[in-house]
Amino acid sequence: MRLNPNAVGKCATSKATGRPLLQLPVAISGHPRFSKSGRWIAGALTRGRGEFLEVTTSREYCTLVSNGAFGRGAYSPADISPDGRVLAVGKAEGVEPGVRLWDLNSGRELSSLPPGTNFVCFDPASQADQSWNLLTCGSDGLQQWPVTIDESKPTDLLQLGSPRQLSKLGRAWFARSSDGRTLAVVTREGGENQILDLESGNVRQHLGVHPDGDVRALSSDGQWAASSGWHSQTVRLWNAISGKLVHEWTVGKQTFVFFTPDSRSLIISRSDEVSFWDVSTLQPGQRFARESAHSPSYVSFSPDGRFMAISIAPATIHLKEVGTGRTVAKFDDPHGDRATWHGFTPDGTQLVVVSSYANSIHIWDLQAIGSQLREMKLDQDWPEFSSKGVAIAERAGGN
Repeated sequence: MRLNPNAVGKCATSKATGRPLLQLPVAISGHPRFSKSGRWIAGALTRGRGEFLEVTTSREYCTLVSNGAFGRGAYSPADISPDGRVLAVGKAEGVEPGVRLWDLNSGRELSSLPPGTNFVCFDPASQADQSWNLLTCGSDGLQQWPVTIDESKPTDLLQLGSPRQLSKLGRAWFARSSDGRTLAVVTREGGENQILDLESGNVRQHLGVHPDGDVRALSSDGQWAASSGWHSQTVRLWNAISGKLVHEWTVGKQTFVFFTPDSRSLIISRSDEVSFWDVSTLQPGQRFARESAHSPSYVSFSPDGRFMAISIAPATIHLKEVGTGRTVAKFDDPHGDRATWHGFTPDGTQLVVVSSYANSIHIWDLQAIGSQLREMKLDQDWPEFSSKGVAIAERAGGN
């Protein structure tokens, strides 16, 4: 049976964190009891009838839960490791600030980093030997943490080395090139914008100042940079190689900026619409009107560039075909919260969504959803995804 978490009834909580996991949609009298296997809940109903509820895991959707007090305070942008196994989420404020790491296969929290590590990105440059770097920025500047995956230690899978400071500037924004390199710009709002060489930590280019804003997006080919600000009226396009300002749009306050995976278009996300602009001709392309002018939408793309995730309505993410703009699916936040970050796993089969103000991390398995649709013979318009997603879901035990 399907359990409605908003219905009135008994509530099951996590022993590890004390946080509610689900709320039973029936009025069970007395004390409900689990079977030895943990699969069944038994209780006596008010009319004297006994009823069993089956507790099952869901491959299609799950929520990650943090230990301790990390759930209090707004989340920062997140990232997924190059092999799709680890999720890193930062938090700049509230109780226990700092980055947390989760195993996406099991949903288990792996490790935490100290305060001063608010924004995070995985650098896949050293992935060949099952290790990579974790980039964090905050009050301690931009730091590079060596990370190693040790398969022989399942209880201590993730090993972090000592960090190396690459820049003293406390905010950084990242992109990945087509050959797997990580591109980074360190910024100070209303001040410096520096494109870095992550191997040496040297500044490759200085970009001009954006009043009340900073550079927040780099194109994957390293040719372009875009700046905006929550309190700035403008969006600026920069040539990241020469450092020169190319164009400026006056669009109003509260904007996000992104580049398409092919580096051909700049995306300007406002509270009322998301628009695409050709960086070579500066001409407008696709536009998507938003149903509520509340806050701009985050935009993310599948690894093959065929699909994008975008919020058109409050608390609802649309999965769209990039070429046609057709909405393939809509995902509603169970808490009615807006998404502040989302991204696809590297195999393109899962969409991970961070809802900052509800302190929730949601995962939709796109391939598992497709399997359910096929069983109901409703999969005519559902795209095909890699078979790797099935293997991940099976290793997770349905998590």
